[in-house]
This record gives sequence, structure tokens and C-alpha cells, in this order.
Amino acid sequence: MQPQESDFDCLAEFYRSALPAAVRRLRTWHGLDPAHHGDVVDDLRQDIAVDFVTHRDELNQLPPQARHDRWLRIVGRSHYSLRTKGRQVTAATDLDALADAAPPPTPASLDDLDTAFVDDLLRNAVRLKNGRLNEKITARSIGITPVRLRAQQARLVDALAGARAIEFWQRRLVEALLGLAADLLRDSGRVLIHAERTRPRPDPHARLERIARLRAQLKLLPVGDDLRRVLVRYGRRARYVFDPGVALASALSLAPRDPQVQLWVFEHRAMLEDLGGALGAVRRARALDGDPVSCVLARARILELRGRPAHAARLLARARRRREDPRLRLCLERVQQCG
Repeated sequence: MQPQESDFDCLAEFYRSALPAAVRRLRTWHGLDPAHHGDVVDDLRQDIAVDFVTHRDELNQLPPQARHDRWLRIVGRSHYSLRTKGRQVTAATDLDALADAAPPPTPASLDDLDTAFVDDLLRNAVRLKNGRLNEKITARSIGITPVRLRAQQARLVDALAGARAIEFWQRRLVEALLGLAADLLRDSGRVLIHAERTRPRPDPHARLERIARLRAQLKLLPVGDDLRRVLVRYGRRARYVFDPGVALASALSLAPRDPQVQLWVFEHRAMLEDLGGALGAVRRARALDGDPVSCVLARARILELRGRPAHAARLLARARRRREDPRLRLCLERVQQCG
């Protein structure tokens, strides 16, 4: 990788070029269907990202093929653990898997205190049956308190990953929150998406499980106030977890400039017949360079809700002359059929 290349370019390239083929092979050999096991595919992506964040310097020096081969091996191991053994894999950023990580952190990236802590952790780590670290016994073996152990873990993760890791996991959390909101809105029967019949059925419980896994990844990182509030909101004693408005408000607090978040806010406000809020969300999505077709469809929906289907049809017809998109054609046909 060239020095001027973005840190995550090689990761994005693997996701784009190599991971889809690996998932297709797993689908053929082991029955992994992305349509029904999207959470498993997401976890495979996370395990690769964790490996990159933890061993960034080493991986940056590898040629692309060697780096891809390493990540394909991780995909195979992670898939076996997730699907065959029927248990969740804890990623390396929460330090539960540090004993199995190769190579271990080097003194070049850590100070003496962090290096000594890694050595103590590798020698004394005690694990629960689910693979997670038994903090109480491990802390006693090292000779520190569990609170001190967690503080040292957070310090070490910060040294290895830093702000980029928080940014990565925060983006994954926003995606999971949008998925939860979308599933809840679809379940209401008042929000439809393109090719609804061919999409996997909404599964809010699976979305919440994914948020819980992301929460476990983030809880050891030095997160900011906005992110901490979202993590608390979806903790064990969380209320209103099946409220799409809460999920969207959480996503909006973490990614206020994400046009996709604004478009789902539009869907929610339109469902509530809050046309002012819906129109504001569409305007913000357009200002943030959101998908033009999605923005046109949202504007047409607002016109329809205001009792102006003829105006909506003209808007869709103009957009279709500029862009050939099946969503525009289907929506125009629907508006025309409604008179």
C-alpha cells in the first residue's frame, strides 16, 4: 500500500473484490445465505476490520495478495466458529482474543507499561465458556482490581486503535440502528421499500443482537458523550428498543450528516403524517448529496400525502426523463393508477 493511500482503502478493496467471492463459496459449501444470515456476513467483515486495526503497520507492508490471503483465512475460521460451533466470536479489540492474535503488539507501538500489561494478560487470562475474559479471576491473577483491568484494557485498545477504530465501529453502529429502524417501519405495514417481496423479512430481534455485539466492541473504547448515550440507551435495561423514532434519533446523533439517516427520518415522519418534519428531512438529504432518485421519490410522496397526486406524477415523469431507474417507473405507474 502506498503511504499516501487512505488507511482503510485496502480494507474497502478487500470488501469489494474478494469478500463477495468468499461468501459465494461459503454459500455453496456451507449454506451461508446473505439474504438470511446478514448478521453473520457483517460479523465476518468486523473480524477482518479488527485484524486490520490491530495489526495495521504489519498489514500495510504486505502485498495485496498476501493481505487478502490472510483475511480469507480469517473468514474461514470466523465462519466456522459463528455457524458450525453456533457461538459468537469476540473480536480482538476487546482484548478477549489477544492471546490468539499473531503477532502480539510490539514495544514499538506501545510504551513499557502497556507492553508489561500485555505480557501479564497473556500469561494470566482466564476465560469463560463463551470465550470471553473472566475479568474478576484474571484481575486477581495479575494482582490488580477488575476496575484497573478494564482501565488498562481501554488504554491498550486506545494505543492500538485510536480514534479510527472508534470511527469504524460507530459507522457500523449507525448502520445497525438504521437497519433496526427500517425493520420496525416495514413491520408497521405503512412503509414499503423497492422490491419489498424479494427482500428478507424484517427481523428486529436480530438487529438488536447485532447492536449488542457492537456495544460490546465499543464499551472498552474511550468513546464520546453522544456515543456513550446511545450505548446506554441500548443496554440490558433499555426501554423503547422497538421504537423506530428512538433508533433514528440515536443514528442521527451519531451521523447528522449522513443522507441515508435523513431519508429514513423522512420515512418515519411521513408515516406519522408529520409533513413538515418529512420535508425538512428530504431537504437535508438533498443538501448532503443524498441519492437523487430517493430524494425525488420522497418529494413525490410528500405531494401525494398533501393530496396532489397530479403534481407528484409530473415530478416523477420529469425525473424519469432524466434518469432511467426502475423505482421511478414503478412509482409513476402507481401514482397514475391511483388517478
